[in-house]
Amino acid sequence: AKTRKASTVVGKSYVEMLSLWRHKKVNHDWTVHEFYYALARLGGHQNRKHDHPPGWQVIWEGWKELLPMVMGYDVAKSKYYTKCG
Repeated sequence: AKTRKASTVVGKSYVEMLSLWRHKKVNHDWTVHEFYYALARLGGHQNRKHDHPPGWQVIWEGWKELLPMVMGYDVAKSKYYTKCG
C-alpha cells in the first residue's frame, strides 16, 4: 500500500479530489496508503500518535463525503472542457 499508486485502485478523479481537499493541490502520485489516511481524515479520523488505525466506519464516513465531491468535480470539469474545447 505504501508503494502502489492509488490511481490503480480507485479512479483518477477520486485521487484528484481528495488531494485537492487535503492539500489544496492535485497530486496524482498518491499511494494507496496516503489515499486511505486522507479518506479516513475526511471521515473524522484525527491520526494522532495514540489513535488506532482507521476502521471501516470512519472510512465509510469519508467515502460518503468524497462521493458527492467527486461528482461535482467531474461535472465542473466536463462543463469547463465543453466551454473551452
